Amino acid sequence: MRCRSWVAVTGLLCALLTGERSTVAETATAASGFNPVAPVRVLDTRLGSGGPLRGGGTLVLDLSARLPGAATAVVLNVTGTDVTANTFLTLFPHGAARPVSSTLNLAVGETRPNQATIALSADRVVDIYNNAGATHVVVDVAGYYAAGGGALFTSVPPTRVLDTRQSAPVGPGGTVTLDFTGRIAPAATAVTFTLTGAEATHTTFVTAWPTGAPRPTASNLNLESGGTRANLVTVALGADRKVTLYNNAGTAHLIADAAGFHAPGIGAGFVPLSPRRILDTRTGLGRGGVVGPLASGGQVDVPLASPVPPDAAGVLLNVTAVDAVAPSFVTVWSPDQREDRPNTSNLNVVPGKAVAAGVAVPVGAVRAFRAFAHQSLNLVADLSGVFVFTGTPCAEDCVVAWGANRGGATGTGRAASLLTDPEKVGLTGAKTLGGGGQYAVTTVGKVLAWGDNSYGQLGAGWTGGWSPVPVAVRGLDQVTAVVGGESGALALRVDGTVWSWGIAFAAPGPPAGSSATPTRVGGLAGARRIAMNEGTGYAVLTDGSVWAWGFNTEGALGVGPGTTHTATPVRVPGLTDVEDLVAANGSVFATRRDGTVWAWGSNQGGKLGTGQGCAATGCHIATPTPVPELTGVRVIRPGVDHAHALTAANTVLSWGRDWGGQLGTGQSCLAPDTCAAATPVPVPGLTDVTGVAASYGSGFAVKSDGTVWAWGVNGIGQLGTGPACAPEGDRCVVRSPAQVRNVTGARQLTADLRGTVVALVA
Repeated sequence: MRCRSWVAVTGLLCALLTGERSTVAETATAASGFNPVAPVRVLDTRLGSGGPLRGGGTLVLDLSARLPGAATAVVLNVTGTDVTANTFLTLFPHGAARPVSSTLNLAVGETRPNQATIALSADRVVDIYNNAGATHVVVDVAGYYAAGGGALFTSVPPTRVLDTRQSAPVGPGGTVTLDFTGRIAPAATAVTFTLTGAEATHTTFVTAWPTGAPRPTASNLNLESGGTRANLVTVALGADRKVTLYNNAGTAHLIADAAGFHAPGIGAGFVPLSPRRILDTRTGLGRGGVVGPLASGGQVDVPLASPVPPDAAGVLLNVTAVDAVAPSFVTVWSPDQREDRPNTSNLNVVPGKAVAAGVAVPVGAVRAFRAFAHQSLNLVADLSGVFVFTGTPCAEDCVVAWGANRGGATGTGRAASLLTDPEKVGLTGAKTLGGGGQYAVTTVGKVLAWGDNSYGQLGAGWTGGWSPVPVAVRGLDQVTAVVGGESGALALRVDGTVWSWGIAFAAPGPPAGSSATPTRVGGLAGARRIAMNEGTGYAVLTDGSVWAWGFNTEGALGVGPGTTHTATPVRVPGLTDVEDLVAANGSVFATRRDGTVWAWGSNQGGKLGTGQGCAATGCHIATPTPVPELTGVRVIRPGVDHAHALTAANTVLSWGRDWGGQLGTGQSCLAPDTCAAATPVPVPGLTDVTGVAASYGSGFAVKSDGTVWAWGVNGIGQLGTGPACAPEGDRCVVRSPAQVRNVTGARQLTADLRGTVVALVA
């Protein structure tokens, strides 16, 4: 049967009830980048002579004139209106079999939108199927994904960026501006957020578009008087990372919850899939066979199996709520980002109607998404695509990592919570590693960061979420050293200036003073070494003096009791001619040019090595104190309750607690609370060592032949030495150094206190 010709917006539409289909291309396996466009209407069946889309009919939307040949998927806002029967629309690639899924659910008489990302056939054509009755269909294009170019996607934790209920509703013809500064990367070209309208006084529509551009003939959200509705919105960004919202009629409150952003070179590419159902509580699909609606206040964790790849960074879903017993809302989120439910929502539901909305959900170590229902209802979810990390394999000056990987801590792009074997980090050209954290300085003096970004630790211009692959710290060059912790970092530039980002050294009461981009530390000039504890920074100046700033927790400032915090650097008394300085987990070690070592701060487990125990005032030393047993050492690395030193003879010393074999002496421990060495003791069997590192309950060493050795707690294989370990009570430990598998050519080693180990290799 030939198609009927439509006189519509594009003149490229026809309705098919039966007929031959074109051949659909194989599902794209290479990740694509996003290309935003100014919102543009490409279909309105109310125009022209074609009429509404009838039940059982399929409309063919030809986008070949608007999308390039490399396009793999298109982002559409699909609206149904003038509906004559309860129905649903399904959008799918032309030429493919119609999937058992739905894109938009419609009730009689209503006007409702839904954003959908649809895989494209090779001819860039999308089929639109209507199940029952007749409905007019309106389609606006927001952008497209294409192979070989475009922006990548980064999820952010669901965060409310606008709620006019806290101020005043948007009036008829009124606008309000969303400012995403600090919430997304400065280089972002588009943003994705959930837009909700509430308490509308008149039937209306809302349009989102880039601030500074003309308002388009398009809409993103349709509201009925008194109703509450939500829709996912992906839109290009305007000036200064802003988006404008327009309300057509009456007054309405608008709420916006950020979901992620698209930026060149930052994030994951998109692999579109033909829609497929992965959750249906009515049948037990995706719920382990449990059939029936979610209870009021109930939630469900939905596992993500094939075709979601093991290391997917995120998924794009179409979530539908049906059979609601009362007005309700649904929230969908990643249990990797947070266990508790965020203060946001993805779709709003009324009894008697099926409501659908798009949702972008990040995926981490917990390969699942979590959905919450405010009131009892059934939930259906269809998968439309996955986000995956891509990159060029490192050829030289590479970095490998293993161990704890929650929040992307290894930088490998892997989703697993633990890597028992070293794998390459997604970077090339590394010169040195950042002590104690997920940072590297490149051969051209730039800083790369990965892992958690809850406080802006990435330094890339936004706060929240994480990055499982390296991103560039913004605005820093000519960097010679970087050190990091759980909530911030410091960098030293060749000109002797020191820069900080994250919470780092904020005034009491975070997140006050935190920064998502590097800011210069005032009051310092001529620095040549840097170190940091959580909330406390240090610098060694060219004259050998030591300066500290931030918090004085457990005597971390080294200035004695009485001071709780200093926003500007103060000199640590009693220290001169300091050559090197290292700090971690509240402890500080300074090595003078004469080879003597001085320590202060936390002395948990006796890890300062001074031989002093805990006093009535606590387990810490508030001013620099000599460590006579450490004269002449080259490198010191403190852990949580123990420490290691590299001697001038290239051997290793350990001291502190030994409950998990972290001292590496090979001695058994029958009473973990008492096993400790108050002063340094040698680690047997280690020679020709060039570097050491310490983590929670473990130690590491790199030798001159490029091999890496580890010891300590290994209950889940986090040391990288293989599964072998000796049971001791409820622990499994490796008490003598064992070689880490699959690491060769190692030149530098660092570890954080959560069990992530990173090595610079040739």
